[in-house]
Amino acid sequence: MKLYLIFLILIFTSCSKNKEENTNTILAKSNKIATLTKFENNVTIKKSNDLNWFKASVGFPFESYDIIQTEQKSTASVMYEDSSRLELKENSLVIIVKNIKESNKEVKVVKLDKGIIKGKITELAKRENSFEIRTKSGLLKIKPKKTKKNSFFVALKENGELKVKNSNAQIKIITHNFDKNVIENSEVIIKAGTSTLDLKTGLPIISKDRLFDSKKVLKKKLNETEHFEILFPNSEVLETTKNVIVIKGLVSKYKLLLNGKKVSPKKGKFKISVSLEMGLNLFTFQAISKNDVKYKVLKVIRK
Repeated sequence: MKLYLIFLILIFTSCSKNKEENTNTILAKSNKIATLTKFENNVTIKKSNDLNWFKASVGFPFESYDIIQTEQKSTASVMYEDSSRLELKENSLVIIVKNIKESNKEVKVVKLDKGIIKGKITELAKRENSFEIRTKSGLLKIKPKKTKKNSFFVALKENGELKVKNSNAQIKIITHNFDKNVIENSEVIIKAGTSTLDLKTGLPIISKDRLFDSKKVLKKKLNETEHFEILFPNSEVLETTKNVIVIKGLVSKYKLLLNGKKVSPKKGKFKISVSLEMGLNLFTFQAISKNDVKYKVLKVIRK
């Protein structure tokens, strides 16, 4: 009788343990955010609750705050359930922070500590989908456009230089000081420099003079559609100590006037060197087409 009771206790304990393990497995699956689909050469991963790094393996399920790192000549691909993906280039470190799912939207939060990621975001049928990529030089919000491939490129150097290329998605760079939309088929750079975080917003404090629209990497010809944009200055009001600045922009299928004088662009781009007087200087642009007239006024204050 005694042996029979011991036997029953052992069976009960074993069943309870198996049930607990199955429960843990289910919970682990439900916490998965993304999966490592492929990698090359030296790639390591660190769990959020572990101090040790271990070698990557295909199929690894990422959970909140897991970290992936690629070394020299190494790459990795991370896939989300909706087929949105991130491709890490060499010498990159990325934290898969969390995935926020609500009834009307889904936000994939990622932190790029260093390196390069190329990504693609999938349009969802019933929810707004977006990536939120946090870096020390700016917060990126990336959303898909309809009937587009919705791909993007983000590179962060250790010196703080942030380069963002937008192939055909909706991208906005957000800092404590300013917001900047990265238009389709263009590139924006926040130049090297140090930054601190604003305690209230959690956003990096970045001087406006670090923001730079680099030369465009347009795949389409600008003259295919009507377009007018001022790239620099990147705000309607600029303060400077210089006596001359260069206004840069893009224009196609518009006749362009600056303070009433014709501007002659070359291949859809214009650069205008203007002299500044002390105090307030006003520059009024008119972009005129058959069906439209656009006005933009720049205020430049020379100190």
